[in-house]
Amino acid sequence: LVFGTCLEWKACSRWTTGAKLYKAGIVENIIVSGGVIVPRIGLTEAEWFRNNLIELGIPEDRIFMENKATNTAENTDFSLPILKNNN
Repeated sequence: LVFGTCLEWKACSRWTTGAKLYKAGIVENIIVSGGVIVPRIGLTEAEWFRNNLIELGIPEDRIFMENKATNTAENTDFSLPILKNNN
């Protein structure tokens, strides 16, 4: 579960770490969570993260998006059903 952020330096660190964990075989799927529109990008945090993970070689079908959350509590609350539905 990769929590969104609009801060570019922090975002890059988060999606890069997610990609490394996937490529190392530590995780099978990645959930990107965040519904805040990123200034200058015009996408939600989740969409922005997904696009960057795909650019890093993560298969699109291994990335699940939660794009409604606007804070950390919502990141976890809204991502829980995705976790449960995908084991």
